[in-house]
Amino acid sequence: MNRIVATAIVAALCSLSTAALANDGIRILSGTFENGVVGLLVLSIVALIIQLVILRFRGSLLRQALKERDEAMDAMRLSKRKYQGLFEMAPVAIFRSSLDGSRYLAVNQAGANMYGYESVQDFVDNVSPVDIYADSESRQRMVEELKATGFIHNMEIRLIRVDGSFRDVLMTARLYSDEEFIEGCVVDVTDYRVIQKNLADKGRFLQALLDAMANPLFYKTTDGKYQLVNESFLRMLDTTSEAILGKTVYDVSPPDKAAIYHEMDEALFQAQGQAQQRYESVVVGASGHRDVVFSKQTVLDDHGRVEGLMGVITDITRIKRQERQIDAQRAQLKTLFESASELIFFKDTDGVYLGCNEKYAGSTGLHPDDVIGKTDFEIYPKGFAEQIVAKDKIVLETLAPLSYETKSFFSKDPILVEMVKAPMISAKGEVLGVLGVGRDITERKKLELALQSAEERYRTIFENATEGIFTATPHGRYLNANAAMGRLFGFDSAEALMREVNDIGMELYENPQDRIVLMDRVRTEKSVAGFQASCLRRDGSKFWIELHVRGVFSGDNTLHFIEGVATDASERKASEHELRRKAATDSLTGLPNREQLRQTCRHMLAQAKRSGEQVGILFIDLDGFKEINDTYGHLAGDDLLVQVSDRLRWRLRQSDVAARLGGDEFAVLLWNVRGIKTVSTLGQTFVETLTGDYQCAGQACRISASIGASVYPDHGTSVDDLLEKADQAMYSVKKAGKNSFRLADSSMETDLSGEEHLSKEAD
Repeated sequence: MNRIVATAIVAALCSLSTAALANDGIRILSGTFENGVVGLLVLSIVALIIQLVILRFRGSLLRQALKERDEAMDAMRLSKRKYQGLFEMAPVAIFRSSLDGSRYLAVNQAGANMYGYESVQDFVDNVSPVDIYADSESRQRMVEELKATGFIHNMEIRLIRVDGSFRDVLMTARLYSDEEFIEGCVVDVTDYRVIQKNLADKGRFLQALLDAMANPLFYKTTDGKYQLVNESFLRMLDTTSEAILGKTVYDVSPPDKAAIYHEMDEALFQAQGQAQQRYESVVVGASGHRDVVFSKQTVLDDHGRVEGLMGVITDITRIKRQERQIDAQRAQLKTLFESASELIFFKDTDGVYLGCNEKYAGSTGLHPDDVIGKTDFEIYPKGFAEQIVAKDKIVLETLAPLSYETKSFFSKDPILVEMVKAPMISAKGEVLGVLGVGRDITERKKLELALQSAEERYRTIFENATEGIFTATPHGRYLNANAAMGRLFGFDSAEALMREVNDIGMELYENPQDRIVLMDRVRTEKSVAGFQASCLRRDGSKFWIELHVRGVFSGDNTLHFIEGVATDASERKASEHELRRKAATDSLTGLPNREQLRQTCRHMLAQAKRSGEQVGILFIDLDGFKEINDTYGHLAGDDLLVQVSDRLRWRLRQSDVAARLGGDEFAVLLWNVRGIKTVSTLGQTFVETLTGDYQCAGQACRISASIGASVYPDHGTSVDDLLEKADQAMYSVKKAGKNSFRLADSSMETDLSGEEHLSKEAD
């Protein structure tokens, strides 16, 4: 381009110079030579010189252009060799093929090798582009997309090699439509797909392994998002993996808990290198609130940087519950220790007291705090202390419990004590000292002597009886009991009952006052039969007991002990209670039911027969109840019946009794009515009381009442006669238009017609 411009500039300058010389020469020569011949000759010579100059300049430009062309050709040949080398040495297959798929125009060595050929020429000579596809649809799909867009990028295709094996490849190609050929490259991803499959298989194996773990487990990245959880984690929160993965604690936990978890996670993420964390928390899941321990550890990349954390959740709800139970048991034991009637102490291996309860301290004449830190030689006389120390030595040497009887040294009234000593041994097997429990057996010894003569006579009956047989002190300790007695209170044996129960009233009676009442009756009546009370078994369950007890008294009428028989009366008690309830009360209104009404009526009639009084019976049926019940439902009907029963109670005299007979029928027993006129007055009063507006389950309702009445002895002397006559009188009110009262008369038929029954059903 530069040469062309330069040539044009020189040519223009030469033309201008020639024209100038020509003009000047004409002017010069025309003045010298008249005919102008010489001037034309000079002009011709000048023009020739100029043309020679131009030709020489153009030759120089031509030589320069030829030199530049040669240099460009050399560079092009060098570039071709360079890119040809890249083409041939490329690790991926590169090809050029005809658009119609008839032949390959070019392919590199990697391409030939991919299809199983060692020679590029053999591949080009023997393979056409349509032959390499595992199925024709893949070739067709590739061509269609090239024609549509002119370019494909990483299209997944399956190819077939010369040995028949398949390879998965990614093809990138461009269509040159003018020249109708395709250029592109092919990357073999078969091994990559195998690696992907292996990784997927390993991932599934890892997930299965994690899901098999009993503890909830999770993994999250430094952005706080869950990337992996196991089935136990999902079960704990009663959720799905879709609701967890990719989410943060703020998405899956309550805000207050989420803030704590986030703060703890951030503390780990800020740590340098490997770091661990362990803390307790409470999570809310499918099974409610659970006490858990979070154990977390950072996960590092190849450069030692924190890329996430792995966490394991351990459910410690049971442990926490046990800890609370242990704390409660400790408190209970402390209470028992302080309030026990036994003498309790413990001392170390050197005989130094470590503690004792009030009862034991009282037997020494000291305060419990004054006993601690002392030895027996500092509390008791030397001889008595030596006896105690000798017993302690036996316990420490044999590491076995030792039981013996001794006397309380400082007691105002000498008492006999049964002392049981046992070694205190730690969980590691280390001997810590001696524990002693002393029980006052003075009273028991006295009673044992009194009972010794009779024991053999009753032993067989006592041991084999199905009822519980026992002897006990008035103060609440069992002196003797058979196996049935132990089973009655849920103990494995009678011995366990006697050993563990120290106060019968406080420990075995639901209401300790019941045993006090029993003892008072025994002292007064000497023996009590059929005494019932609610008691507690060893496991805390309740049952009813029936006792037949007699007292054993001394010559001065002092009660020494009681003996008796006990049976489980729970089933009979429950049956009696249920029968009484069902027999006496209407469950909806709380009024006496039909059977209770009949029983009460019989009592009234019997009393009236003796006293000459009159008894009235009102038979009440509600007008319009069925319509309300059908229109607004049973709830409204039940509500209406309850309100009617309330109005009846309000209107009753103190001596009267109201009852629900069933459905919308009620009855009222009127005691001492003093004649038929009184019954009529009261009957009309009940009509007015029941007639009116009601609110039934939110609905405004209005009913009236049809009431019939009969009087003893005018209309009959039996319950059935009086009820039937009152019922007939009520039906006559129904038939006459309802909402009124009528007294029975002797001319009424005892049987109702079918029409009257249908009329009643309509109401």
